[in-house]
Amino acid sequence: MLYEIKVLKAPWPKGAKVGDVIDMPYLPAWAEGKCSIALDGTKADFTLDRSDVVEGDGAGAAPPPVDAINAQVADLQRQLSETEGRANGLSDTIRRLLDELKEGVSDAYVAEKKLADAEAAKALLLKDKAAADDELKQLREKLATADAALAAAKPKGNGK
Repeated sequence: MLYEIKVLKAPWPKGAKVGDVIDMPYLPAWAEGKCSIALDGTKADFTLDRSDVVEGDGAGAAPPPVDAINAQVADLQRQLSETEGRANGLSDTIRRLLDELKEGVSDAYVAEKKLADAEAAKALLLKDKAAADDELKQLREKLATADAALAAAKPKGNGK
C-alpha cells in the first residue's frame, strides 16, 4: 500500500522527506499519524525495506535502549521528588518567616502606639510646663512689686 509522508519524526528510509510516497506492505505503529494513504495513481518514491530504515527520529541517530530511557525516567522522578522536598521545605520556611514578620509588624505597631502615647504625654507636659513657667513669671513679678512696695513702705531711717 502507498503512503505519503507527513512528518519526518519517524524511521523513514534514508533521504525521505515530507511529501514523498513510500510503499509499505502494512502501516507500522511508528508510522501512525506521520503519514496518510497516498492518492490513487501516485508512484512510490521508496519501498519499505528494513535495511533502508534509519533507526531513530530520521536524523540518523538510533533511539536509546528502553532500559536507558527507564533509567532516565527514574532519575528524573528522583530529581522531581528531591525538588518537591526542597520546595516543601522552602514553603515551610516562607510560612515561618511570614509568621515572624506578622509578629514583628504587630510588635512594631504596639511600639509605635506606645511612642505616640509618650509623645502625646510629652506634649501635655510641655504645655503644663509652659503654663507653670508663665505662672512663675507672674508670681515673680508680683513678688518684685510687693518687695518694691515693702521697701517703699519702710520708714526711712533716722540714721540709727
